[in-house]
Amino acid sequence: MMADLLYGINPVREALQGSGREPLCVYFVKGDTSPRLQALIDLAKQKQLKISFLPGNELERMAGHAHHQGVLLKQTPFKYVAFEDLLSSWQKKGGTLFFSCWMELPIRITLGQSCVLLRWPDVME
Repeated sequence: MMADLLYGINPVREALQGSGREPLCVYFVKGDTSPRLQALIDLAKQKQLKISFLPGNELERMAGHAHHQGVLLKQTPFKYVAFEDLLSSWQKKGGTLFFSCWMELPIRITLGQSCVLLRWPDVME
């Protein structure tokens, strides 16, 4: 599985402070000594993460654009669960089951229709 990249000072800081997916490596732009990036470098060192300093064009290549704010975080991929496993887990635990399913609609929706769609989960009880 391919690892996921997260970019931007605030998203990377939140990911490093949280308890979600495991961070693997933090990439910083070489030569930038801004206090916000230095705080992230210190946090990454505190967490004993692998740190790499790369030229800005390399970060742009990895992110796919130039809006990375000088930092990228490589983290473990998001773990998906099969629907059957969700049902099995629920059956073992008991309790109330609620699923919210979202899909992209290829049609334009008017305001009146969107209100009906937003209320759709109410009819699933």
